[in-house]
Amino acid sequence: WQNRGLGAKLMKALISRAQARGIKRIYGPVLKSNPDMLQFVKGLGFEETTAPDDYSVVLVSKYLRD
Repeated sequence: WQNRGLGAKLMKALISRAQARGIKRIYGPVLKSNPDMLQFVKGLGFEETTAPDDYSVVLVSKYLRD
């Protein structure tokens, strides 16, 4: 099911639902060795920071509008 847009559709629905519930930020860890996922979340507007305790992990987060 990769590259068919299902992940993007689900993530956009998740973001929309989170906004509707008043959630201000969504975040999670992604392995640096997973460039496809990093590119995917970057395209959705997520910002990246290196995990302070594990340099093999990138923390991604997105602040949601009100």
